[in-house]
Amino acid sequence: MGRVYKPTLPITPALDKILFTLSGYHLLTEDLVVSAVGSPGSASTVKANIKKLVEASYLYRFPLATIAGRSPFVCVLADQGMKYLRDERGLEIAFYKHPSEWKAMSSNWLMHPLELNKFIIAAHHLPDQSDVRVASFEHDYLIKSNPLVYLDEKGKAHGVIADAIINFAVPKRRVVWVELERDSHSKKAFGEKFTNIYWIIAKGIFENRYHAELVKVCFVSTVDDEHIAWMRMIARQALHDITQGHVNPISYRNRLFHFACVPPLQGEEIKPLGTFIEPYWMHPYDLECEKGMRYPLIEL
Repeated sequence: MGRVYKPTLPITPALDKILFTLSGYHLLTEDLVVSAVGSPGSASTVKANIKKLVEASYLYRFPLATIAGRSPFVCVLADQGMKYLRDERGLEIAFYKHPSEWKAMSSNWLMHPLELNKFIIAAHHLPDQSDVRVASFEHDYLIKSNPLVYLDEKGKAHGVIADAIINFAVPKRRVVWVELERDSHSKKAFGEKFTNIYWIIAKGIFENRYHAELVKVCFVSTVDDEHIAWMRMIARQALHDITQGHVNPISYRNRLFHFACVPPLQGEEIKPLGTFIEPYWMHPYDLECEKGMRYPLIEL
């Protein structure tokens, strides 16, 4: 990973927290950095610290072209920041992409990991009184090196890379598989993705990897309710085909899957309590959902 770390800036606890946070999320807008490490009231302080880190080449910052509102700045680790975390903090840097590689990505491509990170950060903001906290999370950048794989009845291998896996302590453990959707899949591609996730869980591949008997799979749209309806329709068809038409709406195979819409990157904040604890989600098959019934993602 290059030469050893040579300090060019005294790293205070506040600066360390920003660098450590970016090592987990990989890329964040300035506003998401504020949300991840501080609070709205500390925005000016956090952004001033980001500026210090950029000037000392610990972070790299570049504008994200968007069609709505102002163009936010995206922050990623620069070489000096990566070396500090590796050599001074002793962290294993399992994934690192050079700033030039991030900047070469299209804004549309970057929106997916940024919106995914906004969702994960919201999970970290669950209030203490909810007795639910995020114990750990795993990003797709890390999962990509070791996909979840199952063999179908013909012996063909199918690999799946989750967008994120979030471990909640409730205090009992809950595991959530996150798929953030921006309406970029064809009907066929989304159906295949849904089916592969189903079999990864049904065949025990997920349980063997994560030692979790129960998992919730959530498809998070940042588009609109029409997109949610479209995904649920395809999910129903996939379940119909898998079970040869025998799907019980109250069965685990149906209630395993959850669908909901959340605000996009430049939309309003995601409400942690309402999104994760309160009734907010729909299943593929459920007539009550059409009447306004919703279900919590994390059941207390």
